[in-house]
Amino acid sequence: MIRALLAGLALVFIHSLAFAYSGKVVAVHEGDRLTMLHNGKKLSVQLYGIDAPELKQPYGNEARSFLDAFTKEETVEVEPIGTVKKGSLTGMVMLGSDNINELLLLKGQAWVDRAQCTADICSTWIKMEEAAKATQKGLWSDPQAMTPWEFRAENAPKPPTKKTT
Repeated sequence: MIRALLAGLALVFIHSLAFAYSGKVVAVHEGDRLTMLHNGKKLSVQLYGIDAPELKQPYGNEARSFLDAFTKEETVEVEPIGTVKKGSLTGMVMLGSDNINELLLLKGQAWVDRAQCTADICSTWIKMEEAAKATQKGLWSDPQAMTPWEFRAENAPKPPTKKTT
């Protein structure tokens, strides 16, 4: 009996360490970025390992709407991954038992950011992305879908050209 109680307490303790941030989602800015209210303070959260289309890109507004529909006004838990800066963190977002990062990939609302996603889970996420692509879900219904990092590179401000005299 005591062992079972101690095991239960250990699980609660481990869970509280893994998900250090819990709060209500108050804004969704893009398909991979939201703001939550944690301990009375706003905290910006970048979803780890994924990159949703930019808002000016095809499917950008759809990805934001998808994330908004699942998380806005909901209480989520965030497992921080990487550094946590004042007022901002990158992490895995959970809504109950649903991993929102994974849900965005499975529904074709985002890419795995292969340059940033280095956790063990990333290889599984690539398979999820490939499954969404194979079934043409979300942004994958467009055979010409451009990754956000390519879109940003193509649309970056060009440096002014020097006039030659």
